[in-house]
Amino acid sequence: MIAFSTIITPDYLHFALALRESLLKFNSGNNFYILVTGKDDILKEDTEKKYPGLVILFAEDLCKDGIGKKIYDKYFIDFKDEFRWSMKPVLLTYLIEKLNYKKVLCLDCDLFFFNTFDFLLEKLETSNVILTPHWRSSSPYSDSTQFRVLFTHGLFNAGFIGVNNKAMEVLTWWAEVCEFACVKNTKYGYYVDQGFLNALPIYFDKIEIIKHRGCNVAEWNMVECKRTINNKGDILINNEFPIIFIHFATFTIQKIIDGEDPLLRNHLNEFAQMLYKYNNQCDIIKEYEIIKEKRIEERANYQLLLESKNKRSFLSVMSHNLKKVLLNITPPLIVKIYTKLK
Repeated sequence: MIAFSTIITPDYLHFALALRESLLKFNSGNNFYILVTGKDDILKEDTEKKYPGLVILFAEDLCKDGIGKKIYDKYFIDFKDEFRWSMKPVLLTYLIEKLNYKKVLCLDCDLFFFNTFDFLLEKLETSNVILTPHWRSSSPYSDSTQFRVLFTHGLFNAGFIGVNNKAMEVLTWWAEVCEFACVKNTKYGYYVDQGFLNALPIYFDKIEIIKHRGCNVAEWNMVECKRTINNKGDILINNEFPIIFIHFATFTIQKIIDGEDPLLRNHLNEFAQMLYKYNNQCDIIKEYEIIKEKRIEERANYQLLLESKNKRSFLSVMSHNLKKVLLNITPPLIVKIYTKLK
């Protein structure tokens, strides 16, 4: 038995439904579980009725006791994001222990699949956990920003994790450390739920790192996962890997809209159309184009302000220097200059 899952707030339901449809296109017949962090019985009833195989869960279903309750008590009221991030191992545990699934994928709702991913599920026959690297720049000279965060934001992306029913020890540990400190604190090497994944290949067996670079394509791996096009017009990664799924995080979309990642524009269009299908108030491309225009306007205004400040500073310096020159001119020389000017 295989299950797919994601965790959202109620206002991101259309993202979850878009993700679900992209999964079903290549792997139908498996249930899709959505953990919604805000309880809404009407949302549950309407959604489950409309989409067979989709199940809505609430925090109350998973946080009655044990580590789920500890995470709920610590984060739910004041730290909503930290609560969602920390609940990934709890949700995976629930699906395996309570519902008897043998393989489960937990996915961020802003992922979108473009090709078959059966090979990922097959890997869970021999591996207990599968992880996708960020593939940030390995060279500080190619992309210094991504090189720096390579060592502070986690080697692996927590937006995708696959486990089988032998991964319980891993999930227990991950939930416990998330309850301990699901925070961003680079001083201590913490980066919410994601940073802890660095330790999995060291402390646990049968952890597989997915080397297929078409998995988890995003703005942070533009250097190491080059977008290329073959003579058939297919978009590949490094002239080799087909795109399996893209992580449409904020900066991924922004880079595409800004023209810095142009080969993914058609992929973004497909993702945007799917979001609109499930929420006709969501025109994500238009939203980002408006943001782009505002950024351009803000940069232009900042440049004008900078030029204005520089001009005032220049005039101030010139005025100060002119006073110094005039004070050093003797009266006879002033008369001589005045006579010449006349």
